[in-house]
Amino acid sequence: MRGEYLPNWRALLDAYICERLRQPFAWGVNDCALFAAGAVLATTGYDPAAELRGSYSTGNQAMRLIRAHGG
Repeated sequence: MRGEYLPNWRALLDAYICERLRQPFAWGVNDCALFAAGAVLATTGYDPAAELRGSYSTGNQAMRLIRAHGG
């Protein structure tokens, strides 16, 4: 299903954004990169960050992962 939007993707994206608005920022759980990946997951069913979720908990760890994946 990678690359294809779900039929009701607009409603799913709206629900995802509303849900995330109530969540506090947390590295590896609810940060800027995982927010964007979560939007992809909500609208397509594909999670581009599946292997990264929960694998870091600080900004320094996030930066190391970013560098390890090409910046």
